Amino acid sequence: MGQSTTLTEKYRVIIAKEREELQKEEKKLATYEEQIKTLRKQIEARHATISKTEKLLNPPDKAPERPDKTSERFCNIALLEDFYRNPYPTTRIIINEKPKGILGDKPQGRHLLIAGASISSHLDPERLIPGNTVTNISKSGAGSQDILDQLLNYDGPAKDVYVQGPTNDLKRQNVDVKKNIRTIMDTASKRFDKCYFGSILPRPDCPYDRKAWEINCYIKQLCFEFGFHFIDHDPVFLTRDKRYIRWNLYQVRRNRIDIHPTTRGTSLMAMNIRNYLCKFGSYSVFH
Repeated sequence: MGQSTTLTEKYRVIIAKEREELQKEEKKLATYEEQIKTLRKQIEARHATISKTEKLLNPPDKAPERPDKTSERFCNIALLEDFYRNPYPTTRIIINEKPKGILGDKPQGRHLLIAGASISSHLDPERLIPGNTVTNISKSGAGSQDILDQLLNYDGPAKDVYVQGPTNDLKRQNVDVKKNIRTIMDTASKRFDKCYFGSILPRPDCPYDRKAWEINCYIKQLCFEFGFHFIDHDPVFLTRDKRYIRWNLYQVRRNRIDIHPTTRGTSLMAMNIRNYLCKFGSYSVFH
């Protein structure tokens, strides 16, 4: 009995020592795992610095391409303030806008000259086509001969011109409107790269009769002959069947309908011009 007890005590002592050694080994293993984690973090950081250095030493051959697609967005524009100079409440409209480049640079726009009478003189050059330069030399009461003088006397950098049809000549007598319009187009074709001609607007004090219709048809024919762009304003100022004038787009003075469009009518005409220039005239709207 005495020998058996001494053997059990010896084995217990040996087992206790083995456990202590195992605990020490486990502690060493834990410290090794922590060291491995720190080493992995250091290696990942060194890899990141190496990749950054390689990018700096080897720049890409091609610069990132700028987006070509146009983005359609909502823009707060005052219909009664956008193209006319009097403050009125705002209205939301949709415009097509080309986004800026990736680096935020703003593409350079074109230069447009506007010639005409009082109707086109109300177009605001700063807001007609944002991002492009617009010069308006229209004068109140101008006829076809006056518009021709405007083009002849202009000596500026504009390469494109928009001519508003001479509405005032509808009521004047002894004026060869067709001859003057041909001379205007001939002069504009020699002095400008691109030419746009707007249709004659109907006048409330002069019925939109066959004479005005014939003049607009003649303008269309000359635009095809000279290679001009014809901007038709009939959808703006006439009903869909083109039988009646939209009188609500004209001003009222002294209980009479005036020959000039209202601010809304001028805004709609300006939007018609802008949409055509952006669609067919290589113009873009930038803010």
